[in-house]
Amino acid sequence: MRSNHRPTLHHEFVGDPELRQRYWARNFVAWTDFKDSKINTTHQFLSWLENQVVERAACAQSQNGDVSLLNVDYSTFQSPECTNAHCYDNTGAPGLLKPDLVFFGGNVPKERVDFTYARIEEADGLLILGSSMKVYSGWRFAKHAAEKGIPVAIVNIGETRADDIATLKIEARLGDIIGQVWHRLARKRNLREYVSDR
Repeated sequence: MRSNHRPTLHHEFVGDPELRQRYWARNFVAWTDFKDSKINTTHQFLSWLENQVVERAACAQSQNGDVSLLNVDYSTFQSPECTNAHCYDNTGAPGLLKPDLVFFGGNVPKERVDFTYARIEEADGLLILGSSMKVYSGWRFAKHAAEKGIPVAIVNIGETRADDIATLKIEARLGDIIGQVWHRLARKRNLREYVSDR
């Protein structure tokens, strides 16, 4: 199932105190459920994959741990401030606390981009899971792989920006496909330590 949730944009987060307040309030409320949630088959697969290629690849899992706060007054929620020395502004006031992620419209740090390009150069293939590749920050890696003759495989619901350069495209729910692949691979390779009800 696709979400109709509109993501927070970088310029909105840094420029709108009310949006930041809502963002942190939603994540604060959601944390109780999120911290107690069990990993699913896709997470198990990605954990195994990351451990197999930890020296050779970048593997990222995106987590969106917020909840909907419809008809809830969050105006009294105190947004956290960054109190580290490097977060104070030039007046000495605490700066805004931003999660360690790149919002849509933000810049991916250059060292992370360079690291990813280097890993793609060493790769036998690029696997894109659950992404429309609409933003340039992801699309550039698929484009780079294709230009280097590296096969690109995609599992996603709906059209992606990389469909025309993909070697393989599977249009399906990520959990359904990864679940099948993971259980077959786990049986074949006897990966009991990764397959669990954690």
